[in-house]
Amino acid sequence: MSESEVVLVSLNTPGDNLGTIIERIINEVSRTASADRDTVKMAIISAIRYFRDHRFWFNEGTHEFDLTVNQQEYETETADTEGPPADWLRHITAYINITGTRYLEMDHVSIEEMRWHTPTDTMAGIPSWWTYFNETMFFAPIPSQADAVRFDYVKDLGTPSYNWGGTDWLFSGPQGDPLLDSWTSRWFIDAEELIRARAKWDLYYNYLDDDQNAMKQGGNNGIGGAVGIAYNALKKTDVARKRQQKGRRAIAI
Repeated sequence: MSESEVVLVSLNTPGDNLGTIIERIINEVSRTASADRDTVKMAIISAIRYFRDHRFWFNEGTHEFDLTVNQQEYETETADTEGPPADWLRHITAYINITGTRYLEMDHVSIEEMRWHTPTDTMAGIPSWWTYFNETMFFAPIPSQADAVRFDYVKDLGTPSYNWGGTDWLFSGPQGDPLLDSWTSRWFIDAEELIRARAKWDLYYNYLDDDQNAMKQGGNNGIGGAVGIAYNALKKTDVARKRQQKGRRAIAI
């Protein structure tokens, strides 16, 4: 492959919204009643919530912020304060940039180890350890200088939810607004096959009592069968994309 190879990236794939995915699943499981739409919608949301903290190329993020001298705890970043990102789900790798010259990887520890590493409020130095607990990030030793820290992490692409409101299911979008059929997501563009397969397994296993199709779709636990094939294909594509990124330029079509 040449250094000047052009990669065509298809954006806004037809059928990338919630309503289209619902209709596709209804057709594939041979369910036609309009009342089934809410059940399918719940299965799609469950699929997104199940895979949302799995690492793929499309949900990786990088975030950097500056430490504050003698401050050990950092809450979620706001417009006024620096800290970990609001869309944080889990870490991949963490680094500290010592005096702007080089990045050194820090070790992730439990909150119990963090307390062991900082037995007093005066143990300052260049942080070697970090942890994330109760939506707060901690460093040890306590920062003695305002170095920058960088985190490669899995980010939340936007997770819808549903809750029983007493008389009906209430569906909400990632920002708490009503969840509409027009809602779109990277999950429907980059991982549509995976989300659709997992939602169909959920329907067969939990709602339709169809053990035979449930086994084909996801096995006993929802990660085998067609779900496993889609997952492995996505991870294979993930590896291939990262291997081929160097020397390529993309044209959106």
